[in-house]
Amino acid sequence: MSPVAVGVLEPSVLAGGGDNQIRLNRGYVKLGGGALELEAGKDENWLGLGYRGNITLTNNAENFTQVKISSPEPFRIGWLSWLGEMKYSLIGSRLDRTVTDGVERQPWFYAAKLSVKPTANLEIGFNLGREVGGPGVNNSIADTLRGLIGGTSADNSNSLAGFEARYRMPWLRNTELYGEFSGEDTAAFWPIVESYVAGLYIPRLTDDGRNDFRFEFFQGNQILYTNGTFPEGYIYKGMPIGHSQGGATQDFFTRYSHWFGARNNLALEYIYTNRGMVGRVPGQAIERKHAGRIFWSLPLYGETDAQLEYGIEKISNLNLVDGAERTNQLVKFELRYRY
Repeated sequence: MSPVAVGVLEPSVLAGGGDNQIRLNRGYVKLGGGALELEAGKDENWLGLGYRGNITLTNNAENFTQVKISSPEPFRIGWLSWLGEMKYSLIGSRLDRTVTDGVERQPWFYAAKLSVKPTANLEIGFNLGREVGGPGVNNSIADTLRGLIGGTSADNSNSLAGFEARYRMPWLRNTELYGEFSGEDTAAFWPIVESYVAGLYIPRLTDDGRNDFRFEFFQGNQILYTNGTFPEGYIYKGMPIGHSQGGATQDFFTRYSHWFGARNNLALEYIYTNRGMVGRVPGQAIERKHAGRIFWSLPLYGETDAQLEYGIEKISNLNLVDGAERTNQLVKFELRYRY
């Protein structure tokens, strides 16, 4: 019999520069399973098909303290059987209290996703993320309802919504094409702020199945994640809760990996990003970034695995300032024990 209740407790320790912190990374209780599961606590989220990032909701920011209802396993509904297998998520949380120019805000946040799989090789989904209400805005029923059907300068919400799709080609070594279209500021039927994710994934680059390749593109509108009602924007703990690269951005991501064994993998990544190409103002430069990363995951001893990571990035015109240069490097070592 499957368990009906599980719990996770995952603290993290951050040390450096004399500022040591112990905090809870994940900690939650889950009840149920199959087509209906209730979760309460602190956990990460990932609504979308992208590998490097999605537009509506990712784990880029600190994990939410949340209540979540979802289907961990796909299910079917008899009278909707033509839609195929289905999965869903409903998430409720609250963002930080912020004060900008003397204006206080602390909106509630909810997100939703529904995915259907009408054929074995096609998946279609819809997702929504919305910050709404709280101090400093009109919390009347009329304003709340108005925000559900369209954005105005007077409503009390900020919403992003998108469609996504993935198509697998069995005749081409199960190569996948996937994409996401997302919009916000829907003053009319069609959103005026459009952003995109598109990708290609080849799980069997070679006949032996030991090599895979991925390419992913992100286009963020110049006012993505900004909002007049909530001046701090679509953020939590100072970080965008959607795609890590934010607005006014084009991001090109490539990843190649080789499998020596089921637990032994070497991966190489290259990322090119430019920011500020659209909506430029006098004196503003285009920020350009070249980044490379290498990951090696391997068995260390028994059920203990290790991962080594090294990354370097070179940024030109940092923060859109002409001539500003910066180089960042990262070294990471991780241990994982399977039990």
